[in-house]
Amino acid sequence: MLVRTCFELAKCTKKGRRFKPEWVYECLLMRISAPKLYRRLCEENKMPLPTIRLLRRYLKSIAPVYGFDENLFAAMKKKAGTLQEPERHGAYDDNSCPLKL
Repeated sequence: MLVRTCFELAKCTKKGRRFKPEWVYECLLMRISAPKLYRRLCEENKMPLPTIRLLRRYLKSIAPVYGFDENLFAAMKKKAGTLQEPERHGAYDDNSCPLKL
């Protein structure tokens, strides 16, 4: 994705660039993990990166979600339906761990 995006954006002028959302999210992860490196790459124009201002706008557009994911509970319910009763509740077998005295 990096090489293809670089070739596509190299054809455009700096003000005419349109970034795909996947590329912006990749750049956002890069910016979060290494801010100094991202700033340096932007200053030296080594890669066609979105500006920090654009990344901030994308961050503001992401709605923060708190709590538990409903898909997780649905997957757990589906998995629990296939298990036997002792496996579902977590039975303990004292013979499985022999103790040395």
